[in-house]
Amino acid sequence: MSEDKKMSLEDAVAAICQEDNRYNREAYYFISAVMGEVTKKKLDGRGWNDVEQEERQVTARQVLEGCVEFAHDQFGMMAPVVLPQWGIKTTDDVGNIVYNFVDRGFWGKSEDDKQEDFHRVFSLRERLRDIELEFSIPENGPVD
Repeated sequence: MSEDKKMSLEDAVAAICQEDNRYNREAYYFISAVMGEVTKKKLDGRGWNDVEQEERQVTARQVLEGCVEFAHDQFGMMAPVVLPQWGIKTTDDVGNIVYNFVDRGFWGKSEDDKQEDFHRVFSLRERLRDIELEFSIPENGPVD
């Protein structure tokens, strides 16, 4: 899809949800926000047009790690409850959502990117639980 004919996020989500009802609309908005945060972090203060296309690319692993961090930032200890309510239960679910965007031309991918890169990378539920535990322990260790 050319830049001048690029659809809005709302239009992309509506089109995807008409064809694939496995995930709540909020799941798509969430993953879109994750992609924005991961890309912003990767650009490290540089503008979108200041870097080559290859430098803008993010890996499946970066998206998944970003998903865990962003879920924690947004929902705290409720993240392991919220994401499954939207249908996001596994790393494969994140990949399905990403590739629903890719398949409709909303996002691009490199020749090396594959949906399988999201397959069983880690237990999303355990990582969400682990990150909450990590942030709940005081810096000087647990209190006796």
